[in-house]
Amino acid sequence: MKRKLSSLYSLVDENYIKKFNDNHLFFMQEYYYSEYCNYCKKNNLLCLDKSSFFSNMRRKSIKIIQLCCPYCGNIEIIIKKCCINEIEHYNYCPCCGKGSTSDNSYFQLSRMIRIIHFHSTGLAMIKDKSEYDKLELLTYDVYQLELVEISALFEVMLRDYFNAFLFIQYFGIKSKYLSKTLKKDIGNDFLNIDKANTHYKQALGINLRAKISESNWLDLIDLVNMRNTIVHNNGMIDLKFKNTKSYLRLKDKINGNLLFLNPKDILYYFEIVNSTIEILSNLFEKMYEEKKYVIIANHYFNSAIN
Repeated sequence: MKRKLSSLYSLVDENYIKKFNDNHLFFMQEYYYSEYCNYCKKNNLLCLDKSSFFSNMRRKSIKIIQLCCPYCGNIEIIIKKCCINEIEHYNYCPCCGKGSTSDNSYFQLSRMIRIIHFHSTGLAMIKDKSEYDKLELLTYDVYQLELVEISALFEVMLRDYFNAFLFIQYFGIKSKYLSKTLKKDIGNDFLNIDKANTHYKQALGINLRAKISESNWLDLIDLVNMRNTIVHNNGMIDLKFKNTKSYLRLKDKINGNLLFLNPKDILYYFEIVNSTIEILSNLFEKMYEEKKYVIIANHYFNSAIN
């Protein structure tokens, strides 16, 4: 399958140019043409007139590629003499190393897939050689570790998307809530889906709970409560956990004061996290595509007047 240019990058052509609104269109045309002329002069190349430059741009030997990274805020252009297929390797931001939302999601999710595969292969090899009670304790540890990793994956993705949403929604805009949020260490808040949703609603107007089924929402709460018990109490069920609604929903996984999980549980929670990340990814891609042209134009306009 032919590779496409990452969504972080845009080839500057007629279709790209026309997506700027009327207030920005003339300025951006002037900016790109000026950069093109500077490149030609620097490399002792003949500059086309403006009319010729903005026609059949994809077929021109000199290409302009626009980067707009929502993760670190890096906005820059790349101008080079090349064929159209030579620009397909632009996939990641040179400043933060991140790619498109789908690439970032795949990177995080594939890590979990590798961990599960490694564990399942190892357990299969020792299954026939271990006594039942020893194997039960071994799987007890392994599946708890996998659940913690799933929770960590979800926390990272919630935080990364939140920061990316902030960039595209508040680029160049001052906000008391935003300033307070950015100065405060809110990293731990993304361990808790309810706290994370509060930030998404107040900063972005996005209500995650309204976009996720009630059963999946409760499962995500259970995921975090199990994670906290595993991390902070070495997997032992304590009074704090027993006082949560998660305890009632998860009683069939509890034996005495121990939380026992199995491969089906791991796959179940992994799929819920995966589906939630997909919802976030689709929301982000839509907003990014709608707002990146304004962000790019404002960036270059502000740079020109400063």
